[in-house]
Amino acid sequence: MTWYSSGYGILFLVLFAIRYLRTVVHAWVFFFRIKSAHLAPEPSFKPADVTVLLPTVLDIDITETLRTIIENKPHQIILLVHENDAAKAQGIKEAVGFKPIMIVAVPKLGRKRLQQVAGIKKTQTSISVFCDDDVRWHPKLLAHLLTPFEDARVGATGTNQRSIRKRHTTVWNFLGACYLERRNFNTMATNYIDGGVSTLSGRTFACRTQIVQGQDFADFLIKDDFLGTRMKPGDDKRYTMRFYAKGWRIQLVYTEEAVLYTQVADDSRFLGQCLRWARSHWQGNLAVVMQQSYWWRRHCWTAYATYLGTLMTPAALVDGGLYHVLSRALEAESSHVQRRALGAFVAWTLVQKTVKIWPHFARYPSDIRFIPAMILFSYAHGIINLWAAFTMTADTWGGRDVYQ
Repeated sequence: MTWYSSGYGILFLVLFAIRYLRTVVHAWVFFFRIKSAHLAPEPSFKPADVTVLLPTVLDIDITETLRTIIENKPHQIILLVHENDAAKAQGIKEAVGFKPIMIVAVPKLGRKRLQQVAGIKKTQTSISVFCDDDVRWHPKLLAHLLTPFEDARVGATGTNQRSIRKRHTTVWNFLGACYLERRNFNTMATNYIDGGVSTLSGRTFACRTQIVQGQDFADFLIKDDFLGTRMKPGDDKRYTMRFYAKGWRIQLVYTEEAVLYTQVADDSRFLGQCLRWARSHWQGNLAVVMQQSYWWRRHCWTAYATYLGTLMTPAALVDGGLYHVLSRALEAESSHVQRRALGAFVAWTLVQKTVKIWPHFARYPSDIRFIPAMILFSYAHGIINLWAAFTMTADTWGGRDVYQ
């Protein structure tokens, strides 16, 4: 009897496939199937049809963010601030010299969802673009973000994301870049395969204004209760849920012009960001599974890659368990075969952790020196995931405490 026909051998092969099939399929799709989309010769929507909604608490300098948005020539920018910051926002408007900036003040600090609802009520264009206050846009990002709307079934579009690279890159900045690269890899692949997206990133996305206007949507966005707690982070998951639940498609845009650059913490605050992201994943994914049916009716692959993947944590226990099952399956083999098989498995688990980051290494080969730190952190991140699962109702932002 060969090792793979034994009980432990069959168990190993089944678990290995469940664990790593998505990585293999996503690599094939990401590197060989996804093609850059071209602009429509006569687009139905142009930047002049867009209102950009920018919520901020003005705890950072947003001038550069505004400058890159203005380069895209939108119809209007709605700057959403706390009422105490209205004068400061007016000064910023005058400094950037873009007249079509509307300042909308809300009474509650750090309530991003309330800010967005206030901005949506003021929006008069057919397309709304939501973005964070620490992003940088390509000068042609808006034009490329609008291209998928040529399909009347598309309700929202998203971007390809990279971190703003520091002059002297630290391991923290590299790990933040890795997070975004992994996200690009997974979401672009699932979106290509079955149209699914786990979460349409709130860093920047576009949607048809008609979907998000009205009191019904405002209530849906604001009254987001999870285990008895009113959620503050995770608004982008709420938008994603709404688009799919109403039957709209979401299309991600994979072109260099649609690259969005964003800030990631370059110190230990990155751990706080990871914890918030992990909590949002648990909260949002559980909410979708419990409240919606689209995830299994229309996006079966995304359901497997995202929701089942969430349960495969921590990675150290999962990979360790696979190693143990394989070693039991190999007990009847010679020591030489055991060493080679177990060595091949260990090599696979380490190499596959780098696959999603290959585009980053192609741009910055010097960052290869961080691979050991990346692998160690990928296993340590399992602890963060577990802690996030046990503290899902916490609603702090992590990297920036916008409620203070």
